[in-house]
Amino acid sequence: MQKLDSEDWKALMTAAARQEIRMAQGINGGVVMLGESTKRMTVAELGDVIECMYVFGAEKGVTWSEPKGKMPEQWEAAA
Repeated sequence: MQKLDSEDWKALMTAAARQEIRMAQGINGGVVMLGESTKRMTVAELGDVIECMYVFGAEKGVTWSEPKGKMPEQWEAAA
C-alpha cells in the first residue's frame, strides 16, 4: 500500500471534488497530476472539497475529531 502525505491527499481530494482529472507527461518521464490551487478556490469550492473528504472518510470508516486546543477562538466562545 502506498503512503501519501498531506499534499498528495489534498491533490486527490481537490481533483475528486472538482470531478476533473488532468494529467501531463513528466519532463523526465512518468505522469504528473495537474490540479487547481486551493488558494484560488472560492469558499463554495473549498466547501465541496471538505465535503468530498468527509464522504470519502465515512466510506472508509474514519472517525473524525477536532484536535483539542486547536479550535478557533470564536468557536470556543460559542461552545
